[in-house]
This record gives sequence, C-alpha cells and structure tokens, in this order.
Amino acid sequence: MATPATAKMLPLFHGDYSNSEEPAHWFVQFQLALPDTWSEVAKIQWFQLQLAPRGYAEEWFNTLPTSELASLAMVRTAFLKRWPPMKRVKWLRLQQRERVRELGLKEEEVGKWVQEGHIGDYGQKIWVDRVMRLALSMGDMDGSLIEYAIETAPAILKDHLDNGYDSWEEFAQAV
Repeated sequence: MATPATAKMLPLFHGDYSNSEEPAHWFVQFQLALPDTWSEVAKIQWFQLQLAPRGYAEEWFNTLPTSELASLAMVRTAFLKRWPPMKRVKWLRLQQRERVRELGLKEEEVGKWVQEGHIGDYGQKIWVDRVMRLALSMGDMDGSLIEYAIETAPAILKDHLDNGYDSWEEFAQAV
C-alpha cells in the first residue's frame, strides 16, 4: 500500500511583513511544498492551516467569498491581490555607475589566487564575475557600464583592456 504524500511544513504566514516576510515568495514556497496528487480541497485546507492563528492572513482568508475558494489558483489570485509582489526600485544610471565603481579591483589582487568557498580563481576573475553579475542584475544588458568597471581597474589590468566591448561576456573574456 502506498503512503499518502505529505506536504512540507513552512513557517506560518502572518501577512504583516514581519521578520522580512515576503508574501509572494512565501506563496511560491507553499505551492512547491504541495504534493501533486492532492486535490484542490486538500491544498486549500492545508493553505488555511499554514496561516498564523489570529493573524492578518487568517483574518483575510476567513473573509474570502466561497467563489474564491474553488481552486488554489483562485486563492493565489486573491492572495496576490491582497499582498502584491513588491516592485524593486530601479536605480538611476548615476547610482548604477557608483555601485560598479565601488567594486574596484586592487592591484595586489591581480594574478593572486583567491579562494571563495569551494571555488577558487584569480582575483581579476572573481572581480569581473562580481561586477558582471551586479551590472546584469541592474539590467545593463548592453554593457554600457563596462567603462566604469574599467575606470576602477588597476593600471596593470587597464593596460590590457579597451573600451570597445559589446557585452559583459566579451569583457569578462578579455579580463
């Protein structure tokens, strides 16, 4: 006889943003914790049990009309309407340049082996990976911030670089 699938327990959802609570993230974790074999009714019942007693979320759930409790997808829609995902504030170009400049590479790090966790590499490679990840996370897909990374590079590296890179990948290869 097969044992019924069980859901993974999550921290209870309060709905008050305390302790860095991120509602949209929590809901995704909740969905991933549910067994595929569960019925919609079982999923919604489990959802209700994952709400902190006497909290904002439980209060909200108890006021939902029955029509919004027909499926987890409907509960999700109502949930995200009540706790919409936070939009990240986009940094101004000047702020983006400053963030890239802050990650400057020191001359003594060029050619030096650096161990980071289980992975090691040369200092300039670690640096270019950090700068590239930061720039791409800020939406710099065209590499327009590369020149500001080059500005902060030590002369020993800068002598081998130019300002004509079309992408962060191309710049990383040059470094």
